[in-house]
Amino acid sequence: MNSATTCSALLLLSLSSSSCVRASWSRVDVGRPIPDELHEELAPSSTDLTRCLEQLGAPLFVWEISGEEYGLAYGWDHATGWGLNVSIPVSRSVSASVDYESLAQQLHGVVLIFDAHDRLLRKRTGFLGEIVGAEGRRRPAFVEPASTEDGQG
Repeated sequence: MNSATTCSALLLLSLSSSSCVRASWSRVDVGRPIPDELHEELAPSSTDLTRCLEQLGAPLFVWEISGEEYGLAYGWDHATGWGLNVSIPVSRSVSASVDYESLAQQLHGVVLIFDAHDRLLRKRTGFLGEIVGAEGRRRPAFVEPASTEDGQG
C-alpha cells in the first residue's frame, strides 16, 4: 500500500467512526408560475387590484412602499436534486436554522406595484430576493404608542 492509499484509508476510517454521512433526495414545489398569456394581460395602467387577485389569488407578500404605493409579490419554484451531507463533530453543540425569508428570496417571481387607487403602476419579474428588495420591502416593526404628558402611554 502506498502512502496516498494509506492516508485515504485512515481519513475514511476516522470519518466513519465520528461523523454522520447522509444522502438525500429533495423536491421543492412552491406556488405556480404565471402563464405567459396572463402575464401579458397584467399591463400597467389597464389592470386593477381586483383583476390581479381574481387571476392570481393571494400573494406571498404584501407591503407598503410609500403612502401612495404598495406591492404584491408572487413567487414559485420547482426543483429536485440529490444531496450528500457529511457532518464531523467539532464541538459539543452546533446549531443551524432556516427561515422562510431566505428561502423565499430564491424563488422566481413577479412583483406588482399598485397606486393608492389600486391601479397597477409597474411589474417586475426575476428572483424575488432581488426585485422585492429593489422595491423597498422592509421588515415589519412595532409602532410605539405616542406618550402623553403624564407619561402614561
